[in-house]
Amino acid sequence: MKTIRSLVSFATIASLALFPNSAVAQTQDTALVRLGKIKEGDWRTARPIAEEFAGVASGNEFETLRVEWSRIGTKVARTEIVNAFLRTIHPDGLKVALLGLEDPDAEVRKTAAQGVIRALGLPGGLPPEQVKAQITARKNQTLEQA
Repeated sequence: MKTIRSLVSFATIASLALFPNSAVAQTQDTALVRLGKIKEGDWRTARPIAEEFAGVASGNEFETLRVEWSRIGTKVARTEIVNAFLRTIHPDGLKVALLGLEDPDAEVRKTAAQGVIRALGLPGGLPPEQVKAQITARKNQTLEQA
């Protein structure tokens, strides 16, 4: 029995070493599924899941979010995703913030605008449309460059 466990553990470690992006993609997929199940207003559950998604670097986080954004059903989950990408100074933070600024929900747009204002040191109180213009002007920059 111990030998079987050792072989399984070795196989898991070997697959992660040989195919690291598959493990990252699986973690991101799992996080997105969990975010899709968040109940409205449950930011305490949404925040760590969003941070987990933002913290797993695969290089395709933004593309995954762009495709899946409309399927993330609650505004609290979408808001926490934007916040997580801005808090972690993720290279795609501005692009994800733009998703938030284009969200159909006004609360998500407002929260995204406030996050960008803090991240970029813009004057407080700017409406989401002006913040969106600031991001569009910097669309090819990372948060660190902006």
